[in-house]
Amino acid sequence: MSQPSLSDIQKWMMSAITSPGGLQKGLQLARNHFDLNEDEIVAQSGGARSVTRLSIYAQGYWLRLLECLRADFPALRYVMGDELFDFFAKAYIWNHPSTSTTLFDLGVGFADFLQDTQSSKVTDPEQLNPNLLLPLDVAKLERTRVEVSRARGFEGRGITANPNPLAFLSEPNLKIEAAPCLGLVSLSFPLIDFMDAIDCKQENPTIPEPRSNFVAISRIRYRVTMSEVEPWQYSFLKAAKEYSSLYDCALKCSEETNNSLDEILAQLVVWFPLALSSGFLAIEIGF
Repeated sequence: MSQPSLSDIQKWMMSAITSPGGLQKGLQLARNHFDLNEDEIVAQSGGARSVTRLSIYAQGYWLRLLECLRADFPALRYVMGDELFDFFAKAYIWNHPSTSTTLFDLGVGFADFLQDTQSSKVTDPEQLNPNLLLPLDVAKLERTRVEVSRARGFEGRGITANPNPLAFLSEPNLKIEAAPCLGLVSLSFPLIDFMDAIDCKQENPTIPEPRSNFVAISRIRYRVTMSEVEPWQYSFLKAAKEYSSLYDCALKCSEETNNSLDEILAQLVVWFPLALSSGFLAIEIGF
């Protein structure tokens, strides 16, 4: 038999140690795909079997992925407990093998995975036990915050709040821009204080009672901030991701809420400067 190339050996090993289902399944897939047996690839000196040697790499690979999920979801680990968290994290890794060159992408679908595991058992989501909604909310908020921390923002672009943030009252050419990193999350639990407690490593942080709320997450000078916003503000910020006209955003907001357009514009007089200073939006006067 001809000597396999280094490239084939590398691909064979990746297939063997990273395939969902464990090393034995990975070895079978690698044998079938590359027509190479582990005893032909792995050195036999030292007394350890080839499978034993490969298992060290395989276990290290999966443990590394598990550690990454633990690091990205500390609040979720607290809510679920280490044992239950690891159970779902391992199931997620096996069902959604990493295909990205960066570990940042590993947890992108974890919240959806948890949602799917519950949706398969509940026919009416509104009847879902609030205690089961809590981990879904925490996973959603933690992942969104991580994405905001890595996304492109206003830093370095010279975009700042206009010296007169109420210029929209008289300036017809004013345009607004939602921060590229702006994250918006609808939740069933108010989690900001709870997340802050986890970040500060407080002992036994209080888990909040259920309450519908909306959270806007952005970044100011590379510092991530989370703020609870009113339903109409949440709707306005969502619209700002699509429209650059403040009037169009207000109109869309009015259509999605019980507020009239005049009410939205009146409330903007108070809230719009805060949205700018919070890093949710930036404005530009067009000519």
